[in-house]
Amino acid sequence: MVDKGILGKTERDTREDFKGGYDFDEAFVKPYQPPPGTRSRRPAKSQDVPERYHSVPSRAADAKKLSGGSN
Repeated sequence: MVDKGILGKTERDTREDFKGGYDFDEAFVKPYQPPPGTRSRRPAKSQDVPERYHSVPSRAADAKKLSGGSN
C-alpha cells in the first residue's frame, strides 16, 4: 500500500512497528459473512450436468487483496 501511495512511511519505520496488527480476514471478511445456517440464493450445481470448462480455482480475490482492491 505504501508503493501505491495509499500509506506513507518514514525512514524510522520498522517491521516491529506493525507487529500485532490486524488479520485482514478477521477485519474485513468475517464480519460480512452470512450467519451460520443461512441458505444461499444461488441454486446448487446439478450433478447431472457436466461442466463446460475445466474447473480452475479463481485467483481474483487474491489479486484484489494484493492490488488494494483496484482490479
